[in-house]
Amino acid sequence: MKRRTVNFIMSQNGQKPGILSVLDRKKLIIIGSCVLGALILGGLYLWYVRNYANARKVELESIKPVSYEWVNGAAEEGIVKEFLWSRTKELMLKNATDNTLIVDKITLPGKLIDQTLEESGHYSLSDQALLLKIYVRDNERIKAMSLVSEIDKHFVFENESVKDKVAYLDAYLEYYSSYGSKSDLQKIEAMTNQLFEEDGTLKPSLITVAVYHGQAYVSSYDAEAALQTGNATGELESSNNDDGTVDTKTVEGVLLSSVNLRLIKELEKNGFIPEGAYEKNLKIVKDAVISSDIPLYSFLYTLENGEVEYIYSAGSFGTFSIEESVETMRNLAQVGELPESAYSWIKVTLYGTEAFYDTYYLASTGLGGNESFSSYITIAEIAVLYDDRDVFDLCAQRIGVRIATLDSSPALSMVFRTEGTRNVVYAKDNLGVYLLIR
Repeated sequence: MKRRTVNFIMSQNGQKPGILSVLDRKKLIIIGSCVLGALILGGLYLWYVRNYANARKVELESIKPVSYEWVNGAAEEGIVKEFLWSRTKELMLKNATDNTLIVDKITLPGKLIDQTLEESGHYSLSDQALLLKIYVRDNERIKAMSLVSEIDKHFVFENESVKDKVAYLDAYLEYYSSYGSKSDLQKIEAMTNQLFEEDGTLKPSLITVAVYHGQAYVSSYDAEAALQTGNATGELESSNNDDGTVDTKTVEGVLLSSVNLRLIKELEKNGFIPEGAYEKNLKIVKDAVISSDIPLYSFLYTLENGEVEYIYSAGSFGTFSIEESVETMRNLAQVGELPESAYSWIKVTLYGTEAFYDTYYLASTGLGGNESFSSYITIAEIAVLYDDRDVFDLCAQRIGVRIATLDSSPALSMVFRTEGTRNVVYAKDNLGVYLLIR
């Protein structure tokens, strides 16, 4: 009989025709599921091998956390990490123009009707680096991956300042050690090659300096970063010529504060830069101290015929940048190389002044200028490394004065600054404080 007739007779007798006579529906579902599962697992395995199996393992030293008691002490000064982070995300991410990248600055509403909330419209790579570190350390994998994707779309790495490149490479290395794929490894290698010379020292960038006849020239600002961002600011405070103008020149140099010794040590340990690079960079930084009486550090260094030369001043002759020096001290402290004389200077200055200012004047051997708010965060980082609760608490007090407390403020519980008649919040302040106490 024809197969169709046989199948009809079998179905009338309650028998299952063809292959169905051997396998019932339940077994078919089980077999189908197993085959589908095997295909999916095989695909995932191939994807994992392609993206992760060949990625080099990177081992980083653990970051020393702030103890619970210290965090509670900061909360007593108004710095409550949960509120700070929640508000920062709400204001600078969720309600910002771009809800993945973080804008560098927001001006808060003023007393006048036309003084509305304003975004700066500028995005700093170093701010994104801080945000990426937070996501990695808080185990926010999806957000970290989304942020990296957006950074790739909006930033051209080679166009950023050396300092911002170093900050992002530092954060990206943490990201890779937690979630990295083979393509991430290739990006780290590419960034490292762009940043470092063959001997493991940072490649110099163009920096504009003022020329003083018969005296050392001083740096005014990082010209490379200014040209790339269109923000060529940084006017000099003193003049050299009779008509009040200042002669300037460009030099190829490296900002000392951008020499992240901990990062360089990790890169060398994991084979991204040659052996001996860390010791070479460490010597450059340690030799940059101004004098035994003034344990501050130079603003930048240059290489003349293979010899390291330092430019100590920043902005005007006879002045030294406190913020830059404190950052260099932090870099030394992170690798256990900060001289006791430098840390003693920080403590004496911090306790002896109502405000920690941003400029050291050689003539008066004292501080002046504007209050260096960012230095409080940096010094608090050093205090953690030194287990110095007193210095940490004093920094927390100085920061706590700048925590918004007005219930109607969109920046409630965030760190703010006052510029002119307006209050502003900076990403670097709020991200930096949260990273400190998280």
